[in-house]
Formats: sequence, C-alpha cells, structure tokens
Amino acid sequence: MLKKLQGEREKLFETRCLFENLVSISFVVLLTSFGMMIAYFSNSDKKYLKLSSLIFASSGLMIVVSSSKCRRLDKQLDAYSVKINKVLHRKPGCHNCIYATEHELLPCAVHPIEQPDNCPDSKSY
Repeated sequence: MLKKLQGEREKLFETRCLFENLVSISFVVLLTSFGMMIAYFSNSDKKYLKLSSLIFASSGLMIVVSSSKCRRLDKQLDAYSVKINKVLHRKPGCHNCIYATEHELLPCAVHPIEQPDNCPDSKSY
C-alpha cells in the first residue's frame, strides 16, 4: 500500500513539474510576443501585430490554465503526503496486512483496540 501511494504521488509530482515547465515556457513566449507588438509600433506592419496579438493572448491563457492546474496538483500532492505519513506511522507488521486501514479510530479490523507486535494476521499478502 505504501509503495502504491508513493508511486501515485510520484506521478502527480511529475505531472506538476510538466505544468510548471509549461508555465515557464508560456511566460517566455508571452514576453517574446510582447516584444513583437512593440516592434509593430516602430515598423507598422499589420501582419506582425495580428500574429503577436494571437500569440500574446494564447500564451497568457496558457499561463492562467497551467498555474491553476499546478495549484490543484499541489493540493492533491499534500493529500498524498498526509496518506503516506499515516501509513508510515503504523506498526511495521501492519504495512502489508489486508486488515489494516487508514482510519485513525479503527486502524485494524481484526484487532481494533490494540495491535500486537507479533500479530499472526499480518502476513505478507
């Protein structure tokens, strides 16, 4: 269960890094298109203005969408960190046990009050 949670968290982290890189690239494109718009006013070529305006708007939208997705992924990463922390604070024998749960009030379905150190139910399933 711990390895599964860590694997899912790792995938989320990689996805978040991808969106973070997308924000950075979009910001560079935004600045470049802004430079093209400034160049338009010195040269007065309308095709550059249309192109740079389109690039400016699309990269601005990409920054907003990507940063919003990054914030959502941050919340999911925090939730996975909490789950992993709960699993890590269980007794070592309970990690692979099918009766172990993530609930604080009922950590074990077979031994609800006290989890013995040498539990016969915690076999490697």
